This record gives sequence, C-alpha cells and structure tokens, in this order.
Amino acid sequence: TPSEVVETYVVLGAGSREVNGVYSTVDIKDDGAGPSYRKEGTDLGLLRFRDGFWYLSDCGKEFKACGEDHVDYYVCAVDGSDAPRKGWEVEQGVAPAPEVQAADSKSISGMAAKALKQAQAYMGQKKYALAAREAGSAQALDPKLLEGYAVEAEAHLQLDQRDDAFDTVARLGGAVWLREGYADEHYTKLDRQRFSEILQRARPIGDDVVQLTQTLLEHRVHRFLDYILGVTKQVHLLIDNEGEPVDDAAELRQQKERLKLFRQNGGLQCAEVLRSLYRSIDVFCFDSRDTALSR
Repeated sequence: TPSEVVETYVVLGAGSREVNGVYSTVDIKDDGAGPSYRKEGTDLGLLRFRDGFWYLSDCGKEFKACGEDHVDYYVCAVDGSDAPRKGWEVEQGVAPAPEVQAADSKSISGMAAKALKQAQAYMGQKKYALAAREAGSAQALDPKLLEGYAVEAEAHLQLDQRDDAFDTVARLGGAVWLREGYADEHYTKLDRQRFSEILQRARPIGDDVVQLTQTLLEHRVHRFLDYILGVTKQVHLLIDNEGEPVDDAAELRQQKERLKLFRQNGGLQCAEVLRSLYRSIDVFCFDSRDTALSR
C-alpha cells in the first residue's frame, strides 16, 4: 500500500535561520521536481529533484526547482518519497544543517509551545544562548507567538548582543502575518509599547541616529510606532540644531561629521518620509504604512 503524501514538514536547527519553519505541499511547474513544499510567504522550498536528492532552497520568485536565482542552502542525498529527517549537508547555507520532520497543525502548535516553555526555563537558569535558540525555534513554528520574539530579544540583551536583539524585533516588524490583517487580534497597543521598549534598549534613540535612519526601512521596524516617533524627534532635532552655535571646537567637528554621515545615509529622505507619514496617518495602520514607505 503506498504511503500517504505528507502535507507539512517542519525544518528546525538550520544555521541559516530563515530556512527554519513550516513547509506545506505545493504544486510546482517544473518537470525536474518531485514532491515540493513551500514556506508560507517566502520563496523557500523543500523539494526532491530528478537527481533523487532533496534540497532546501530559495526557489526564486517563479518558485522553480532550478534557475539563475536559485540558492541551495542544504542538500540530502537520501532518495525517497518522504523528506529525510537527518543526513542534511550544508551547500550555500550556514552550519549547522537542519533536521526535517513531518508534522500536522496540532503537533506544530504543541512543538512551538514546548520550545517557548524551554526557552523561558533557560532564561530562569540564565542560560541565555540556549534560551535564544529555543525561542527562535518557537518563532519558526508559530510566527504569531509574540512571546518567542520577546524572550529571544531579552536573551540577546542579557548577552550584550544588542544588534541581535534589534534584528529579532525587526523580524517581527516584517512578519508576513502582520501584513495580512492579523494585527488587531494578535498585536495590541501594549504589545507595541513592549517591543518599542525592547528596541529602545537594543538601540537607544539618540545613541546613533545615523545607523537608525540607515536601517529603519530596511528592517521594517516602522511598525513599532512609539519607537519610530522617538527616532523621528531625534532626526528632526539633529536637522534643526545644524545651525546652533557650539563653543567647543571638538564638539563642533563631531557635530559636523555626524550631520555629514546622517545626510550620506539617507537621513533627510527618511525624515521626510516619516514626517509626511505620521502627518497623514492617525491610526496604527499596517497596510497603509507599508504602502507609503514602499513609495
């Protein structure tokens, strides 16, 4: 009796963390591909090619088994109709290679809750590196699990890894599900304030406005309104104080260099976008804000 077709796989433990997550079966218009699975909202695929190997790849916008824009992160030489759990090797990805297992929605939810619980336990034991790893697994399994982002960010802060903490919250800011109308149900005003405070600790407003304006749109953290309003004020303060008299020569040189870097990194354009954006949008509206910023 032929085995049932697996509908969903879970990928965890990959060094290229964007590969981790839930992959669901999908039709792929490519004669060279066998069973194919796609991570929701991405071009990442888990598929078996005609050479009999399994691949975890970026399949490009057209989502094909091969092509110029194709990136093979991991490969496994174990042939078969089901994706292998172990035996994966690093191709163009980052070590370690992941494990892959079949799952259903109920088991995925349970795995996410278990990973989060383990992460919280590690936090209590001050095992922050392990806490960050488990919290990352919880996010991969359930992107709407806000506590997973909070625990990982807090773990990075405890390790004095401020950039990693910032990037963790930025991933939430760019999450696919937020763009699909789940914000009111899953992301409240209190959540917004909480993550804005984490961002403030990870990248204190005023410490490096140049870097903030350079990464603001790239990381899509514009969704965290409280934080971005603070950045906006600092941006305009920097611009408005350009002509302020400074007695100390060293401080004046530093101010001029800072303003030069600010302009070179698109600070003025960023400030203008933010100013027009918040002048026209009174409510915390994700889709409208995305549209305005992408323009």
